[in-house]
Amino acid sequence: NLRLVGGDENNMGRYVNIDPTTPQGLERAKDLQLVQSRMARAIVTPDIVQASTLFQENSHTGRIFVMLRHPVKREVSQFYFRQ
Repeated sequence: NLRLVGGDENNMGRYVNIDPTTPQGLERAKDLQLVQSRMARAIVTPDIVQASTLFQENSHTGRIFVMLRHPVKREVSQFYFRQ
């Protein structure tokens, strides 16, 4: 069953008991109809393709937000990290 866990008196820091960072967690979210329940406002996952299967119905659409690091800054950081 889906349920909210955690949080404080202002309902901050509440989470749904699903782990969307794993393929098994995304499959569980689909089986328990996480999107249709409207319990989560955001889903954070590294697997965008599999997460897109959660939004198969026309009445529930998703939006994607991506944070990318500049490739040169990333390589410079990797250089100094490996030294």
